[in-house]
Amino acid sequence: MARELNVLAQDDAEFILYKWTEGMTYESLTAEKIKQSMNEADAANEYRKNTSMEIENIIKDISNPNFEITEDDMELIDEFLSV
Repeated sequence: MARELNVLAQDDAEFILYKWTEGMTYESLTAEKIKQSMNEADAANEYRKNTSMEIENIIKDISNPNFEITEDDMELIDEFLSV
């Protein structure tokens, strides 16, 4: 029997189907907790998608010789890479 539930990825892009809270087990699972887990996964996927698009824009801007990476840009890049 499984002791706890973990994040489930659908593909290599790390599209998350469920985002379980720490300590969640099959025994404590309810329909409401499943729904909440799916909503949290959707939010995480949307955040990752938006962050990825911002990173792509930064990369496009780098080709501009006058482009300068700001501290905010670096924080965004670090946050994206650590997700």
